[in-house]
Amino acid sequence: MKKLICIAILCNFLYASSEHQGIVYSKQEINLSFPLDGIISKIYVKDGDVIKKDAVILKLDDELQALEVERRKEILDDNSEYSANKQNLEIIESLLSSTKELYEKSASVSKDELSNLQMQYLNLKGKVDSHKSKKNQENVEYKISKEVLNRYKLNSPINGVITNLNYEEGEWAKIGEIALTIIDVDNCYVELNIEEPIARNIKLNSKVKVFTNNNTISKDAIVSYIAPLAESTSALVKVRVLFKNTVPRITPGVIARVIFNPEEKFNDVKEVLE
Repeated sequence: MKKLICIAILCNFLYASSEHQGIVYSKQEINLSFPLDGIISKIYVKDGDVIKKDAVILKLDDELQALEVERRKEILDDNSEYSANKQNLEIIESLLSSTKELYEKSASVSKDELSNLQMQYLNLKGKVDSHKSKKNQENVEYKISKEVLNRYKLNSPINGVITNLNYEEGEWAKIGEIALTIIDVDNCYVELNIEEPIARNIKLNSKVKVFTNNNTISKDAIVSYIAPLAESTSALVKVRVLFKNTVPRITPGVIARVIFNPEEKFNDVKEVLE
């Protein structure tokens, strides 16, 4: 019993004073590619550029698709046939009503005349209803053509830094081929492999300190992930600590030191990243 207590005290002591090294990674590293083939007509960035979310990065030659969108818009906006049929329908409807009234009250018009007007009315009503359905279809086709046009551009899904730009203007881009990578340098994490007895005492949302090896930069961080299983080959537990990488920044890819403080805790990740 005393032995178990001593081990527990030792583990807590090791945790309280523990310092570990790990690699700094960007929280998000996104590879972008085009969803269709085409010629690169415009490049708006270069490697190392900082870019905002939704900003255009690359553009394919979209002249033909832009014309297709324009054509679809012209077709959608053309309501001349519909307007004419609708006006004629209103006239026939009024004439049919008065003719029907005359036929029923005075028989001054023949049944054939009434039947002929009824057929004209039904024919025009069918055309008007069909035109409404056609316009709905044209509207969908116009939206599809606009969506296809949007796919000729690559927009940044995050705020980040451009790396590994693989194309030049005039080159042929292939579907699914990586065009560039965007790295979120503002939010990073350190990945650590920690001995299981020590990792057992680490809690999610625990407050930690991250230091560069030369101690020139330090950051408040939060324990954001603790692996549920130890690695089978090393018996080490993977732990990640997340931090806001404000200026001066810690460069992703370097080795950093992490010091745990079991007495302090954040409520959630937002306290660190916001």
